[in-house]
Amino acid sequence: FVLPAAETIRLDRVARTAPRPKNEPLPLGRSPLSEDALALDLWAALDRLCVPLARAAAAFVRREPWFTFGFARLQDHARERFGRSGRWVKDLASLGRALDSLPGLADALTGDDGGRPIGRVAAILIGRVASAPSLPAWIALARTLPVRGLREAIRRARAAGSEWPCPGEAP
Repeated sequence: FVLPAAETIRLDRVARTAPRPKNEPLPLGRSPLSEDALALDLWAALDRLCVPLARAAAAFVRREPWFTFGFARLQDHARERFGRSGRWVKDLASLGRALDSLPGLADALTGDDGGRPIGRVAAILIGRVASAPSLPAWIALARTLPVRGLREAIRRARAAGSEWPCPGEAP
């Protein structure tokens, strides 16, 4: 099992700061704003890590190696070996397949396309409905709606039999 090519991840600012206990006061020179910046850096790192992890999960699910490790079901292997649910692995694998079939989704997920990162859940949802031509419209919509609104827009598009957002959706 080989991981896909590694993505460049900038963790230098994150690695400098160790977490502090809850009741410990902030050291001199540290402020809540710097703590907030650290949290945002960690969030961005998670989005970046999600891309190679999703591609690895897609390869893992495609090859079904949990049988080799003595597990009858993916859910059992995921719980025992990854400490995660089978649903988490399947969702991540779904995202990995979408990243491979929809160029530009990875950049929108991480914000490397110049816009606000859409995040993992929105990318999974978009990957299930979009085609290559409709992807920019779905990404634009995901940046204007919360996830709940995006789910509703996808439901309306599917009910209309369309891979495009329905007319009247806020782009």
